[in-house]
Amino acid sequence: MGANFRIAAVALTAAVTAGCTAAPGGKPGRAFTRSDSAGVAIVTNFAITNRGDYSLDESPQTVIGNNSADSNQQFRRAPLAIRLPTGVVITVEEGHVAAFDRNGKFLRTLARRGQGPGELTGASRMIVTADTLIVRGGAKILRFSVTDLSLLREDRLECPPGARLWDGSAQCAFEFFSDGWAIAIAGDSTIPRTATNRPDQEMPNGYSSPGPGLLRQFGRIYAIPPTRDTAYPLGLYAGIEQFGIARGNGLSTFVIHPFYSRRLYYAANGNPRRFVVALNPEYNIEVWNDRGVLVQFIRRSNGRRVPTDEEKQAALKNIESQLEGEITVQKALSQMTVPDSLPAFRGLAVSPYGEVIVQTAGWYASDSLSVFDVFDADGVRVAEWKVPRRARIADIGDEYVVFTRFDDDDIPLVEVRKYRRK
Repeated sequence: MGANFRIAAVALTAAVTAGCTAAPGGKPGRAFTRSDSAGVAIVTNFAITNRGDYSLDESPQTVIGNNSADSNQQFRRAPLAIRLPTGVVITVEEGHVAAFDRNGKFLRTLARRGQGPGELTGASRMIVTADTLIVRGGAKILRFSVTDLSLLREDRLECPPGARLWDGSAQCAFEFFSDGWAIAIAGDSTIPRTATNRPDQEMPNGYSSPGPGLLRQFGRIYAIPPTRDTAYPLGLYAGIEQFGIARGNGLSTFVIHPFYSRRLYYAANGNPRRFVVALNPEYNIEVWNDRGVLVQFIRRSNGRRVPTDEEKQAALKNIESQLEGEITVQKALSQMTVPDSLPAFRGLAVSPYGEVIVQTAGWYASDSLSVFDVFDADGVRVAEWKVPRRARIADIGDEYVVFTRFDDDDIPLVEVRKYRRK
């Protein structure tokens, strides 16, 4: 890790105090409760608390992708999207970087797909500073002027030490932000090995595999400051929950059940910066500060729901599509456990003011809308946003949200909607 690289420690004790807040308007019951555990605030929400507006416009200000006559708007999949301070929206799909005005009209191409100078083979991250748009594709960084969208320069990404913690081959496996902070995922030998968090083992057939059974391997999320001389451990990083289905001769086929928490979500934003981690499947959100200290849990009662019959049938088709060889759905199900409720989260975002936005619906077959819970910086649920189904938050600013979604004809769209704060 280098002589100057250190890992900051986090310690928690178990003292607990309790608190309670009445529901707004003097109604019986409680909208939320607040307790404390060794300086960590635990906020449990039972209802929406009216703390101001926090409303989201029903109609988008900008729509990109709905003009079939413009080839620049014909996305094949949901692109990366971000809004500049000027109101211009930037999209990236398969390395093609394009700019659109507030009305969704194509302005210009900033970068094309390719391996040459000023080109990208793909992109995984966009951020905006006061005067620069930064687009990352692999180890290549393109910097554009926010003012006139010109290419300023091209860099190779310098990996922070934390990016090398996971293993020697996972270089630059981290997310970075406009103020120089980064998040990296790494292994952590202090995390106990269990029947589900098990390592790969040598099999009789010469292959290495964790073997049959429920598998969810864990690592650690680290916050890396701009100085790149330390890393602060945050919450656990949880891999995708999957089942190893034994098929004989030491071989296993790994299957993901749609009702399991298919992924962990994390996000960061705000001033001071807040790092937010949601493990799934329970509705429990961890909020960490920029020194690796856990400061808040945000929870919601009844955050999970029972799957519908339609979702159960769709799950069977999904499992069947993952199987190979002579493994049948019946054989797979005989080796799998099926959870009785769906994961709590489908997405996570943090606003510049520290509000936490949690997506709870929008991607199951029976979801008619995409639904988002909005929590203020104190962890109190203050609003519920609803937009058309199959939408995700791509970017959020101080008064706008950029969504990417698919319409009923499976056409990818980018939409900008205005929201109001208290």
